[in-house]
Amino acid sequence: MLNLKNTFTRVKTAADDLCTKVAVGALIAASSAGAMAQAVDPFEAAITTATTKVGAYAAALVGLSAVAVVFMIAMKYVKRIPNAS
Repeated sequence: MLNLKNTFTRVKTAADDLCTKVAVGALIAASSAGAMAQAVDPFEAAITTATTKVGAYAAALVGLSAVAVVFMIAMKYVKRIPNAS
């Protein structure tokens, strides 16, 4: 009878350990599922952001280039004025 009680205790301990391992595994799987499920693909988000910024910066660079061209043309004609220097 004593040997049966010891065997029952070992089986109960093993079952408790197994339940603990399964519970921890389920908790880890459930917590990482939210991190893995992304609503938007990160690559698509990066491409969209880059496209938006390139559009904004391109317009600013075209404006800056136009100002530089006008300034260079103005300097060309100012140099032709004899008393401007």
